[in-house]
Amino acid sequence: MSVEANAKTPYQPAHPLSGKSASQPKLVRVYPSAEKTRDREKAEHEKIQLRIKRLEQLLTFESQIRAVGSLKELQFCVVNEALQFLNATQIFFVERKFRLRDRVRIGAVSHVSMVDPNSTSVVALEDVFREELS
Repeated sequence: MSVEANAKTPYQPAHPLSGKSASQPKLVRVYPSAEKTRDREKAEHEKIQLRIKRLEQLLTFESQIRAVGSLKELQFCVVNEALQFLNATQIFFVERKFRLRDRVRIGAVSHVSMVDPNSTSVVALEDVFREELS
């Protein structure tokens, strides 16, 4: 005799140590509301844990930023450490020289130790920002 669970009436076999013989399985009603409550509580707990993890990452990031000593270190820290909690594949640090109105420069790029000012992506982004900020 096979026991199948129906989506409308989910039943599970009784515990094997309940004293019933194996030929006549006893079915125990599993209440969907209890399962849903358990699933909701688990999902809510996972959301809270994720928020705590993101907050810890943000606080670590903030302490790393406060510890830098120069603008170049700040740029490098921002583009590389922000990848942990931002949903991005690459981050560019764009700086604008206010004394020179049209001077826009990519100061740092994530995953790169030095920025090549003649690379295609850097030139294109500088042009885009120059047009937008003018």
